[in-house]
Amino acid sequence: MNPSAQGGWFGSVLIQNAWIYVAILVGQAIAYMVVTIVIENMHFNVKIKEGEVTENPQADELGPFTEDIEMDLKRLLSPDNKDPIKVRDLRKVYENGTVAVDNISFGVEKGQIFGLLGPNGAGKSTTFNMITQLISRSGGRIELNGRSIDDTNKYDIYKDCGICPQFDPLWELLTVKEHIQVFGMIKGLSGKDLQENIDYFLDILHVRPHQNKRTYQLSGGNKRRLCVAMASIGAPSLQFMDEPSTGLDPLARFYLWNTIKQTMAMRNSSIVLTTHSMPEAESLCGKIGKI
Repeated sequence: MNPSAQGGWFGSVLIQNAWIYVAILVGQAIAYMVVTIVIENMHFNVKIKEGEVTENPQADELGPFTEDIEMDLKRLLSPDNKDPIKVRDLRKVYENGTVAVDNISFGVEKGQIFGLLGPNGAGKSTTFNMITQLISRSGGRIELNGRSIDDTNKYDIYKDCGICPQFDPLWELLTVKEHIQVFGMIKGLSGKDLQENIDYFLDILHVRPHQNKRTYQLSGGNKRRLCVAMASIGAPSLQFMDEPSTGLDPLARFYLWNTIKQTMAMRNSSIVLTTHSMPEAESLCGKIGKI
């Protein structure tokens, strides 16, 4: 056999053998995939069976906190409970059948910041909006300072409340200082007390350089700081803040946290604060509820 013919034959053999190797590799990949799927299905079925025999699967998830939750619920339901903020079996179901909030219960004691912690879309803002009556609720009971929010005189219920919603309730043509002044007057402040409060919040939240700006000129972070000032002026005994630190840089967030803590200390206030940030909840809150 001449060398050229021998080379052609050898190349042909290599090509045929290469396809055999490729076929083997493809076969192995398919076999591994089938084995993996079988193992995963077996593992999933075991989990389902374990879940069926577990009386309270959420208890394992809550772990060592289960006992604390049960004790707090018992305290909330006690006839001697004097918590300024009490929420029992709160529920929200929309017309399309979506359950946004499912039987939430908690109480906030005097001098306590309660953190409602959860990811976006978990129902934190819905809970906040029901407590502050921005939206109606489907079930449950809410009491503020010992009175149901279903009482007809809403002013008496909320006159000692500070509310910072997730949106910025600002008038575009009023300045920062004018906003704080208006809300201070709504809280009953006047004269020297009003001016001292205005100066205090302009300084502690570091918005004094922007005091004469109209709010449409403000950044998102400065708008949030202004909303916190409006909710906190007059040191109300009840405060509700829906993700107040959204859009703030770390330094501004620190000033905000300090403001909330000092406002709470002024009148031993009870505060509900929603957040999706665990560091914020740990820094501010004496009690945290996961939603």
